[in-house]
Amino acid sequence: MKIKLKQIDKINVSSPIANQYLKYDGTNWINSTLTSSPFAVATVTNNAATLTISSAAVAATNMYVVINLYSSGTATITLPAASTVTNIQVVIKNISNQQLTINTTTGTYYDSSTTVSTIINPAGYAGFSTTFFSNGTNWYVI
Repeated sequence: MKIKLKQIDKINVSSPIANQYLKYDGTNWINSTLTSSPFAVATVTNNAATLTISSAAVAATNMYVVINLYSSGTATITLPAASTVTNIQVVIKNISNQQLTINTTTGTYYDSSTTVSTIINPAGYAGFSTTFFSNGTNWYVI
């Protein structure tokens, strides 16, 4: 595959070094170095009956993964309000064979045309996972 640069005069690369990329600064294409990972993932293991995920913990990532291992009965995981985190995915994986209830502090989950405020993973379904996405207003099941 060939890529043609039609405005070669708009490229300003000076002293390139390893691990740089081209970035458009509004006028020209310049070489730049990443200052942080463009995709940050945090993983948390839950071994308690309840887990409330804070918006501060989620906001520092692009994806927040919860592995539920609580096996002494029903576990409840509560997501932060969708309005406090935007463009974030939260993946919840239930390794336990026990029931897992997933709530949100405010707002609703959207799955197709159905809106709910609680999702229940029944007992006996170890390995079940659900991915949620916040658009800053609501959580969507994807």
